[in-house]
Amino acid sequence: MNQNTSSTRDGTTALTRSFERYLQDKGKGRGGDGGNYRRNAARELERFAEWAAGDRGAGDWTGIVPDDVDREPTFDDLDERVFREYARHLAGDRGLKQNTVQTYYRYISAWCGWCHSFGGW
Repeated sequence: MNQNTSSTRDGTTALTRSFERYLQDKGKGRGGDGGNYRRNAARELERFAEWAAGDRGAGDWTGIVPDDVDREPTFDDLDERVFREYARHLAGDRGLKQNTVQTYYRYISAWCGWCHSFGGW
């Protein structure tokens, strides 16, 4: 898959480019490298990125990027439908309890809000 490594701050930036800045901002200790929230959020952000790329989910799930495009998911690919589908994925595919689903979804929601508010990409 083609990696978007540009430093642009627009919708064409790959989702994963924002993860480290977000995690450092939310982490504890020198450099924001520690803390339970950081560790747990990092794990769920990675799962979200894999799901968005089509690497997780139901067998027919191809991700949020059109089939004929070879690139990582970007902010332009995100919309309300994507978040609804991810919530369904958490609730159904993984067999998680409702409280866990809500917690995992909150990690993604908090990251998305941070990116929108602070231009994290």
